Parts: sequence; C-alpha cells; structure tokens
Amino acid sequence: MGLLATATVALSALWLTPGRRLLARVAGSPLAVGSGAEILASLATLATAAAAVWALHRAGRLATLGLRAPTQARLADWFALPLLGRTLVVDPVLALARLLAAVDDRVIDAGVGVVGAAADAVSNAFAGWAERGVDGLVWGVGAGALSAARGSRSADERGIDGAVEGMASGVGMAGRLSRRLQTGLSHHYFVIAAVGLVVVVVAAAVGRR
Repeated sequence: MGLLATATVALSALWLTPGRRLLARVAGSPLAVGSGAEILASLATLATAAAAVWALHRAGRLATLGLRAPTQARLADWFALPLLGRTLVVDPVLALARLLAAVDDRVIDAGVGVVGAAADAVSNAFAGWAERGVDGLVWGVGAGALSAARGSRSADERGIDGAVEGMASGVGMAGRLSRRLQTGLSHHYFVIAAVGLVVVVVAAAVGRR
C-alpha cells in the first residue's frame, strides 16, 4: 500500500508544467488542465488523508481503522468481490467448459466412433465377399483346371498309350506266332503253301462271282 501511494504521488509530479509538456509530447496531444479549485480540493484531500493516517498511527488503529471485526472482515474480503467474481465468472465458465467437454466426449467423439465402426463393418463385409467370391472363383477355376488335367492324363494313359501298347502287343504276338511256323521242317512248309494256295483259289472264285 505504501509503495503504491508513493508511486502515485511520484507520478502526479508529471502533471506539473515540465512533466505535463513531456507527457503531451509523448502522447501527441495536449493534456487536460484542471482548474485552481480542483487542484486545491485535491491537495486538501491529500492533506486530510495524511492527517487521518498520522492520527490513526498515533492511536494504534491504523491496521484496524477503528472498525469492528465484522466490518474489518468484510473489508478484508474486498466487500465479497472475490466471491462475486468466482460465482458470476469463474464457476459459469468452468460449468460451460465441463458441458462442452461432455458434448465433445459423448456426441462428437461418439459420432466419430460410430462412423469408424460403420467403416470397419463395411470393410469387413467387402473383405468377406472378396474372400468368398473372388477367392472362391479363383479356387473353382484352379480346381476345374486340375480336374481337366487329371482327365487328360487319364485319357492319355488309357486311350493313346493303351492303343500304342495294344498295337505293340499285337505285333509281338504276331511275331511269336510267325516264329512258331518256322520249324525248319520242309513238310510243314509244304502244308502251309498248300493251305495258302487253297485260300487264294477260293478267294479268286468268290471274287469272280
């Protein structure tokens, strides 16, 4: 309090003529000049306040100002200004902040969560369709190709290879049978020649008819 009072008195010296000129130069405009009565009233107020402070100090009542305890408590609490500020400003601002936080948590974040869950569900659905559809088609084509390959191999083994092996077996059998006719005995050869001649004659006779 004393420091503030001293600083106020010191700054009031700027309103004297030299200080006023300096302030006018800094502010860029002339300062308001009080009348003589205003200056006298201000000096009288300062003198009265100084006398009152000196008297209270001499009487030992400067700290209490001679007031009762309830009045001192009210003055010490700045006439309940902190309570009013807390009730009218701080508490409403905090309540509004809590409300906005609740709206953000329960509405905005919830909306974002719902959108994320929906996107996740759609993604899973498309993923399942792709696995069951596209992958199933690929597996079906692959299975068809494998079945066709197995069928082609079976036809090759049983058809073409079977025909080739059958022909080879027939040729081998004919060779074995022809070797039996080659006994090295002349009368066997004469019988074969006679039988062949008879077959040729019969075939010629049938052909002429």
